[in-house]
Amino acid sequence: MINLCRLLSPKIDLTITIILTEEWIKLISSDSSSPNLPDNIKVRSIPNVLPSERTRGNNYTEFFEAVMSRMTDPVQRVLNELNPPADIVVADALLPWIVDICKQRNVPAVSLWTESASLFFALYKFDRLDAAGGLPDDFSVGGFLTHCGWNSTLEAIFAGVPMITYPLFWDQQPNSKIVVDDWKIGLRLKENDEETVKREMIVKKVKKLMDFDDEESKGMRERVARFKEVCQAALEVGGSSQQNLDEFLQQVSKRFN
Repeated sequence: MINLCRLLSPKIDLTITIILTEEWIKLISSDSSSPNLPDNIKVRSIPNVLPSERTRGNNYTEFFEAVMSRMTDPVQRVLNELNPPADIVVADALLPWIVDICKQRNVPAVSLWTESASLFFALYKFDRLDAAGGLPDDFSVGGFLTHCGWNSTLEAIFAGVPMITYPLFWDQQPNSKIVVDDWKIGLRLKENDEETVKREMIVKKVKKLMDFDDEESKGMRERVARFKEVCQAALEVGGSSQQNLDEFLQQVSKRFN
């Protein structure tokens, strides 16, 4: 979200307010490599109503429940204190309660979706998936063993590195399907949920992925190299990434015209 705000900052004549927990503000402040924010970006805090970033991985259920139930009131209070008031609210799509807050204030709510487009499609058209037959088609490091979070998946593709997928939950499962079955740029570590991952299995998959004479491995490397070129082109001046951001700004600016 902070990176998005940095991209938006020079393009719009507006004040941007980022709402973070006190813990996150301390983490960002202690990062000496993080550049200072532009003058039109402000940061406001809410109390640490969520489990700590250092321990939340121990209990994702507790963290998810806290996000759904404990953040609403503190965020409301910050919005109440903003002067001038917020004209638009951009929030992670996994914060559904932000829509009700925006309805109360009669301002637009924008969902920032940071996961794969295929997962968004699956959730948006969830009731139609069965009828449609499932999801739509969508040098130093020789391979990447990944749980298939979307960020990790994109990083591997941007580096042109094939993957061994080991998804655990949520979007990781459909991301693994895309990598292995649709794009064919990776191997699946487990063939079924009941299978126990043992060292012999990992060794077998790593050896296959790293066998540059293996036809399947060579095919994956050729395909992921083409995906790498697509990613790099998207980030160039005038590329699809910039075009999408500019289109988003045009949609937002209509609110103020």
